[in-house]
Amino acid sequence: WAETARRNGRVAHALMEAETISAANQPPQLYSSFSTDQETALWPILERHTGSQQAWFLLWDGFGGVDPRPFESHPKVEHWGRSYHLLHGPLAARDGFSDPPSYIWPDDRAWCLITDIDWYWAYAAGTKACIHEIVATPILDAFVTVPSNLARSGMDTINDPDGSIPRTLA
Repeated sequence: WAETARRNGRVAHALMEAETISAANQPPQLYSSFSTDQETALWPILERHTGSQQAWFLLWDGFGGVDPRPFESHPKVEHWGRSYHLLHGPLAARDGFSDPPSYIWPDDRAWCLITDIDWYWAYAAGTKACIHEIVATPILDAFVTVPSNLARSGMDTINDPDGSIPRTLA
């Protein structure tokens, strides 16, 4: 993200959007999942900042390749207009999903990692030490934000102060 913004003369910051940092008339060339290098950097940080080996997972029930039958005995959670399967198991189970869970947090609630199928980014909540370590890891291209900075279309008023750049997110 930061490199895309720099290359296109935009400002990299916590509320930038894919459309506002991309070159004019070019679709964003950003991805909605972590690269292997990013996962390799992120998970050891998160694991260092929890004492739990067990975790909770919210798996969106709208993934097309997910067979709902194995989840029938698990509770569902409705959140932000989506329905999720609530699952509990080893933190290492995160690698066993065909589609990534939208929310993951350890039993001790030391942090929470949030992704979404419609976002090009992820959110991590945690202690200051955990977030500082994430932000200090260049491959993660992370920025500090605050809870009042909600993910929404039109949030980047630095690179698009008049709101004239079309967005793909509703």
